[in-house]
Amino acid sequence: MKNDISLIIPVFNGEKFIERCLNGVIKAFNNVDNFSIELILVDDGSTDDSKIIINEFTQRYDWIKYFYQENQGPSTARNVGLNLANGIYISFVDCDDEVKPEFFKVLQQVIVDKPDLLVFGYEKILTNAKIENFPPKQKNEEGGKKRLTHVTDDKELFWYPWSKIYQSNLIKTIRFDQRMRLGEDTIFNLHAVKNAKLIKRIPNILYSYYENLGSLSSPSYKNGLLENMDYHFENRLGVHESLDDAVKLDISKYYLGHILPWLINNILYLPGQERKKEFKKIVESNFFKTCIKWKWNVDSKGQYIILSLLNFRMFNLLNLLLKIQYSGKR
Repeated sequence: MKNDISLIIPVFNGEKFIERCLNGVIKAFNNVDNFSIELILVDDGSTDDSKIIINEFTQRYDWIKYFYQENQGPSTARNVGLNLANGIYISFVDCDDEVKPEFFKVLQQVIVDKPDLLVFGYEKILTNAKIENFPPKQKNEEGGKKRLTHVTDDKELFWYPWSKIYQSNLIKTIRFDQRMRLGEDTIFNLHAVKNAKLIKRIPNILYSYYENLGSLSSPSYKNGLLENMDYHFENRLGVHESLDDAVKLDISKYYLGHILPWLINNILYLPGQERKKEFKKIVESNFFKTCIKWKWNVDSKGQYIILSLLNFRMFNLLNLLLKIQYSGKR
């Protein structure tokens, strides 16, 4: 017999957060009647006391299930959860986050319409304890390939797997790409939206996302980031059946206006001579060579200047400009 919803939580060294996360799920479970739930925790090779904490919960609740794997990354852990899940709907929670007490109660009410994909609101709890709310506007809309031309500007639909629930039939052939360490959520959601017939957005804030200083903001150079995004670009192109002008414009904005600044920020942690080598690698990358031939869809004059300097291989001038712009900010 299928559960109404399967909740998948990848865990890696989450001993500081996992108890709060699980207590939040249990509180939400206790607030709903006649709604069957399974919670699948996939431990991605934790070396801390995560397993000990989780075992205390699995002994008390038979609907909480624990699985262990050697460390392979969050995409693999989520895929393991997807392969095990038997819910009519599937959702994801990160182990350092928390669902709201009304999480299941609201979901039970809104899935009566049987949407393929449901998008709900979340709050972002900053490291300074300030809270920002992100409630979607209430609406029903069609999915399909025509929804894939405004990806960059539709963060609530195409980013994150944890602000959504997916009908299991929608994603039965979709998995997170295990080769990606960044941006795999967007590729997953692109395929889901392409497959969806009915997408439902509700304004309810059902999830608490806790800001952590993650991989892109931690003060060090991230090796392989460019290669990751070039592979991401190949996968993005593979989603589309054709590359008309609207698709090209959106892809250009995503990679030149959104991804490129991440790569530039990453390069700034390197010495000056090493930066020039990285600039050369960018201009020789597949995503840059392809998008630079299309219309440049960027939001600021500064981004346009950086693109122009890269395009004309004026690496010394770009290095000087960035040195001036970012001096004193690190």
